Amino acid sequence: MNQFFSFLYRGLFEDMFGHDLAMYLDGQIVFQQQGNMFVATALTLMCISFTVSIIYYYVVDNPKFANIQGWLMFLDICIVVNTFVGWIWVKDLGLGSGLGFGIVNGLLSIPAFMLFSLFCKTWSHNSFSKWK
Repeated sequence: MNQFFSFLYRGLFEDMFGHDLAMYLDGQIVFQQQGNMFVATALTLMCISFTVSIIYYYVVDNPKFANIQGWLMFLDICIVVNTFVGWIWVKDLGLGSGLGFGIVNGLLSIPAFMLFSLFCKTWSHNSFSKWK
């Protein structure tokens, strides 16, 4: 699991937030933490994406949002929240671009939200019938 999330963040997007921050989050530079922080960041990202998906399909579950525009609106909410959380996660470290890391976190929330949407859509009363 460590290697998978390290590859997602470091292997694909390291240039967006810097090598020093990547080394720190990977647990190779130990200032304040021990171990790989990419796993904790990715689990937080997945929890937020799952929560937004649950809110869209089961809390809101309104026919006027059961279209592509409503789904894209909740995807945007997921991206903004994950970007903010990623930025807050590393903003005080001063090792690289906190905003870049937040953007990477937001980009990685897109496939997570899409995956959770596929699972949650099945039992939704309004969204499933509109998207068949």
